[in-house]
Parts: sequence; C-alpha cells; structure tokens
Amino acid sequence: MDNNKINILNINISKGSLKTILNETLKLLDSNEKFYVCAPNAYITVKANEDEEFLKILNNASIAIPDGMILVWYSKTFKKSLLGRISGFDFFYNFSKVADKRRYSYFFMGGRSKVVLKRIKERLGNNKSINYTNR
Repeated sequence: MDNNKINILNINISKGSLKTILNETLKLLDSNEKFYVCAPNAYITVKANEDEEFLKILNNASIAIPDGMILVWYSKTFKKSLLGRISGFDFFYNFSKVADKRRYSYFFMGGRSKVVLKRIKERLGNNKSINYTNR
C-alpha cells in the first residue's frame, strides 16, 4: 500500500485535502501514466467487502477519495487519522475547472439516462472540455 493511503474497512483510501488530491491527479496526468480515481462511499464500501474482484479494482486505483462519512468516522475512531470527506462531485467539479483551463478532455461512461446526463451538464456548467456521450 502507498504511504499516502490508509486502509479503512479493507479499502486503501488516499490521505489529503481536496487540493492535495487534485494536485496528485494533475501530476499523474502530466506523467501520461494510466490511472483511475475512485470515490468510495458507504454503499461502495459494503459492496466491495462482498465482492473480492470489486475490492481489488478499488484498491488498484491510484487515488481513492473518502466520499463517504463512514470512512471518515472510522478513520478518526480506529485509525487516529484525520481524514476529511471529499465528495466525488466536489472532486470532479474542481478537477473539471482545471481540466478546462489546461484543455484536457474527458468523458462520462456508463448509464443510459438522458436525465442524468442533463443534470451533469447543468451542474458543471458550460465546460467545453467535457465530451458527453449517451450510447
């Protein structure tokens, strides 16, 4: 396990503030490494502990932000760590602003709901770097 992570309920969670996590993400992008970011919450934590393959996928993420309060509470109670919650939306919203300035592009994959796609567009605003697809 990476020194910048703490194991909470069998999931290796990245330590640091939103700013720290964003900077780490940008370093990975700049290095042209393949990577992915996960945002485990309570539901994902339970499902990962029921499915060994899913748990392995989460633990292979370069960055796993503590999206669920259960992870924060557990870290403070049992690990003596001061993890703060970073919601998946807050991370992605802030990342999208940086990506737009740097002219990075990204896309959303999964799901078929046009309603969800419309909400994503509305919440992120008029971000030109976002590629929307609904297949």
